[in-house]
Amino acid sequence: MGNFTVSLKKLTEKVSMDVVYTPQDLENISVEIAEVNRPGLFLAGYYDYFDKLRLQIMGLAEMNFLAGLPEEKRRERLDQLFRQQPPAVIVGRSEELEPFPEMLELAKKHGVALLRSNETTCTLMGSLIRVLN
Repeated sequence: MGNFTVSLKKLTEKVSMDVVYTPQDLENISVEIAEVNRPGLFLAGYYDYFDKLRLQIMGLAEMNFLAGLPEEKRRERLDQLFRQQPPAVIVGRSEELEPFPEMLELAKKHGVALLRSNETTCTLMGSLIRVLN
């Protein structure tokens, strides 16, 4: 993988993403690993092997899983994710998916950038990996 750093600002310029929330200027938030993650297993309660340095991509599967949880359980699982303080949580398919209100609240609480993209999850992941590599 090699050592490198790329700012979220550079990523948002090269990959179509909009800022929902950022705790500081995107130029000051670094991504230090050229891998991304879909946190489905983490959201389901499996916390082993989670790399908090990776960008976290929330697609249709993750968002529908969360929508099916009782509100209290959804908040608990999202709090676990945002508490890890990844560089950003990115919601894909933003034309059809809205971040849950608690996502914005938890992003602010834990100082995590919350972004969104109109791209499908697979396209978004491919674009991010291409730019990161």
